[in-house]
Amino acid sequence: MHTATLTSKGQITIPVRVRKALGLSAGDSIDFIEMGDGTFAIRSRTGSIRDLEGCVPRLDYVPTIEEMNDAIADAASESYLSSVRRARVKAPPRSRPSPGTPSKTSSRTAPKTAPKTPSQPSRGRTA
Repeated sequence: MHTATLTSKGQITIPVRVRKALGLSAGDSIDFIEMGDGTFAIRSRTGSIRDLEGCVPRLDYVPTIEEMNDAIADAASESYLSSVRRARVKAPPRSRPSPGTPSKTSSRTAPKTAPKTPSQPSRGRTA
């Protein structure tokens, strides 16, 4: 049996023999799996992709590209609609200006023009 001591920082040093048996090296992750009877098992996360076989159930059929595209479109539209619904719930109600109150929504103002001066007599032909 191998023993490790817990430091005040909550860290342990895994004995060399255990590290070699699990194939661990610096920076590797370890899973602590609760066994249900008050004990834990440790497992290295450095396994192969093949270890994941069986995690996802197999389908009885292979979906067509059209079926996959339809499923993606349905999920995207549902996601968009739910985000719009959330935005409506969070948005404060819009206040409407009372009649005769200038609108504050337009940041443009009419250009100011110089005051008109009396026109000077034309020097050309007269009508």
